[in-house]
Amino acid sequence: ECGENVSHITHTIKERDSSVTFRCGPGRFLSPGILDVYVEPPTYSNLVSLSAMLPFADLHEHASSTRDDIPAYTLAVRDLQKTRERKLGYHCVPDSVDTQICSVVINVINTDYDPLTGVVGSEAPSGAASSLSLVLVLMAFLPSGCS
Repeated sequence: ECGENVSHITHTIKERDSSVTFRCGPGRFLSPGILDVYVEPPTYSNLVSLSAMLPFADLHEHASSTRDDIPAYTLAVRDLQKTRERKLGYHCVPDSVDTQICSVVINVINTDYDPLTGVVGSEAPSGAASSLSLVLVLMAFLPSGCS
């Protein structure tokens, strides 16, 4: 929970069909307040569409299990993105200007993504398929032997 004595919390999702739940403490509200928008850490200045960057993820507001007057937020990720990592940022902004803002960062990491090829592990061609493709390409460029 982002609160008086906590200025930063971090969560990580590394598997599909996973979720994390967080909440802002008493006297704080979530920013950005639109659930389909997040900000990019570390500057927190660019607003980004959640559905555009993580089309299989949703942020939901719901009742907290411990306090009725403080909502909780759950980021549910049904499938991982086709990039190595995506950082989602939120702020828990206090009602009072005398209180520190708390930052929430959720790292969504696809460990199967290969940054060298741009391919997710399950999409990579098998060794046999790659070899067959190479043989077919080489055969197309060999002289046919007919005159």
